[in-house]
Amino acid sequence: METIEFYTPPKNGIEQLTLSIDFNPAQSLSISSRDQQQIDKDWQERGYTRSSPLGTLLNVCYNPRTRETKLNYILTEYKVYSSLAFPALSDTEEKLSSQLRNSMRASAIGCAVETIDQKIIIQRRKEGLISGGMLDSAAAGMMVYTPSTQKLDWQSQTYEKLARELSLTDLTKINSVKPTSVFSSRGKTNIPAAKGYFTACHSGMVSSLAHVNLSYDTITQIFNKKEVHEIMGIDKKDLAEFIIEHTGPGNRNFCGDGAATMLSLLPEKVFYQTIEKINRKDNLKIYVGSLKNATFTEKS
Repeated sequence: METIEFYTPPKNGIEQLTLSIDFNPAQSLSISSRDQQQIDKDWQERGYTRSSPLGTLLNVCYNPRTRETKLNYILTEYKVYSSLAFPALSDTEEKLSSQLRNSMRASAIGCAVETIDQKIIIQRRKEGLISGGMLDSAAAGMMVYTPSTQKLDWQSQTYEKLARELSLTDLTKINSVKPTSVFSSRGKTNIPAAKGYFTACHSGMVSSLAHVNLSYDTITQIFNKKEVHEIMGIDKKDLAEFIIEHTGPGNRNFCGDGAATMLSLLPEKVFYQTIEKINRKDNLKIYVGSLKNATFTEKS
């Protein structure tokens, strides 16, 4: 079953987080020799050649009164993440240790977009891509570590994904990009990632909301059809019900990260009412709590 861990739930009166990221490239995710052998084997069998450095989320220091948030990531690689995130359909048992599975929360970003006519943009992912056919936020992807700056920069990489997926290359059309939440989508799904593989979620995601000076109709005309299958626009007042209706098994509903990015836009009371309704479905469970040393503790 897929789960979502929310570390920074919505707070009435404070729409955005005050976010800082502490990244320590000298500290890396601990991997056993057995796990490393399996990771190397997967990498070779899948024909990958280039592995990008990523972060994995270790700690979230969150002040619920002010929503001030400090994130602590340590170093990992896409090579490690890919073995966890894309198990083979033929696998009948877990090939990697529970310690590694439980500790991986790979650095990623997800961005919701609100248009000038107050539509929330939702995309359906292109078939053949990760989570192909599923609903997702307007733009999303890995947050890659940049050795030249020694930073994980959620903001610059959010702009990069907005340009890649929605063709928003003119920055004057983006009025603002503000962080909304930090969460992890976790666990196996039945969703194909590529031929012979399915998706298992291990994200450590920063979500945000971009306000753009463009109409919904304009976005439908300019989005990148090589990356995105289709675009839809949801009225803000209908968002909670749309999320509830489109969470569940099957590859036509929201992927976990997409659902969480949308949930992050809801007012505090509506947020908790919505996750209560989703949790009754028994196919996705959403929890609120804290993360310390890669260990999640649910809020009582």
